[in-house]
Amino acid sequence: MRVGADGEAYRIFNGYVSNFRIVKGTNLSTSTFDAVTENLTAVTNTVLLTCQSNRVVDNSTNNYSATFVGDPVVSAFNPFGRSEYAVGENRGSAKFASGDSLTRATTGFYTVTSFCMEFWIYPLADQAHYICEGTQQGSGTWRITMDSSSGYVGFSYAAGSWAGVNFNSGTGNYNSHEWTHIAITKTSAGVFRIFINGVQKGTQTNTSSLTNTARNFQFGYYVDGSGTSYSNALYSDFKITRQDPVYTSDFTVPTAPVGGTNVSTNDPYMYLPFDNAGIFDKTGNHTPLLHGSTKTSTTQTKYADTSIYFDGNDELRLDDVFQTLGSGNIFTIEMWFWISGSISALDTNTLIGINRISDAQNLTLVMTGSTGIWANAVQRSGISSAMVSQQWQHLAYVCDNSEQRFYVDGNLEYTYGSPIDWDPEDAYLAVGVEYDAVNHGSPGNYLTGYIENIQVSRIAKYTSNFTAPTLTQGRIFQAES
Repeated sequence: MRVGADGEAYRIFNGYVSNFRIVKGTNLSTSTFDAVTENLTAVTNTVLLTCQSNRVVDNSTNNYSATFVGDPVVSAFNPFGRSEYAVGENRGSAKFASGDSLTRATTGFYTVTSFCMEFWIYPLADQAHYICEGTQQGSGTWRITMDSSSGYVGFSYAAGSWAGVNFNSGTGNYNSHEWTHIAITKTSAGVFRIFINGVQKGTQTNTSSLTNTARNFQFGYYVDGSGTSYSNALYSDFKITRQDPVYTSDFTVPTAPVGGTNVSTNDPYMYLPFDNAGIFDKTGNHTPLLHGSTKTSTTQTKYADTSIYFDGNDELRLDDVFQTLGSGNIFTIEMWFWISGSISALDTNTLIGINRISDAQNLTLVMTGSTGIWANAVQRSGISSAMVSQQWQHLAYVCDNSEQRFYVDGNLEYTYGSPIDWDPEDAYLAVGVEYDAVNHGSPGNYLTGYIENIQVSRIAKYTSNFTAPTLTQGRIFQAES
């Protein structure tokens, strides 16, 4: 049976499938019924239940395995919606791609008689991904290699060569673009095991002592004679304990963070939940790109606990936000801002910078100064007379099918009487900076100040003057026109 294609794999579905269930022998619906509002469950006679987890898995009692054809992607997008992102509820992950790494002093965890290393990985490409300590098979080096192109996991320890401990899971165990739980364990009897999604996939026994030679712990990359190889994956809930592992046979993978509670002096030896991001998209749909030293701050805040501080050389960029607008090119961008520097300085302190991807042309700009408004790639006007230095103010930029409107503190300050004439597929949003085509797409006109509660919505939210938001906006509260 195929999901997403017909029996000949000829007619291919382009879209999302959620909560795919087959029940055999029971008719669950004999008349009109209300649409489902939550995840389906494995009711009596369920033979298949899938497309509802963080990986492709059959949640029926049959636990059928699936084979990926092409490159399907497991996504959090679902028909039931989701709550606004909260660290304590939704947790987080860290992305390691080309050039990204995390390094710390040697762990030495493997020198004890037993240990357990476990984590979740979401490969973003079919390639090898790494966690290691040391380089090039030097004595005391260990390495985990995860090759998502073949579904392979290997663990190696070198005593001058990889002959010390070297075993693997075999291939075909997992795929890119889905979350996979991996555990590497060693018992006091010298039994090493690899578990993938709770199933033992490899083992080796070696009772020799493993020597710590004070090499650095390296997360996300590996160095050998050919150069540096980087991961391209998301990692979450990484934990090392130095005691007899709880996993000695097949197990049910964790459904919540394994946590950092001290069970003994050796537990946990290292715990990286990767859930402490300060600047993130609460819808979970986009990943802000931060440059310079962009960071959260408690120095100036409006309603939230923190704001984003821009020191005059910082920026936040969203490369794909306009690609999700849908038809009509209707949207609203709004935020709270605090400008530390001069309001009157000509065309500085960029709040919104929308630039074309293909040629870096300025499309829409909102800056301080007498001519700080650009619309449809032409400098138009300014709204600096409505701005006040060192004070929180609300900005809203609204686009509909007839015009573009710019509001400060709920008051309409400028209207450009035409809709946008640029392709949203060829545009990105920058905050705190603009990319000037004159400078070949280089950033400039940086903001010195603070921004809080940036929001992009797919509606022309404000049609007339309005009361500025009185709370942090999100799924619970929205200001109205």
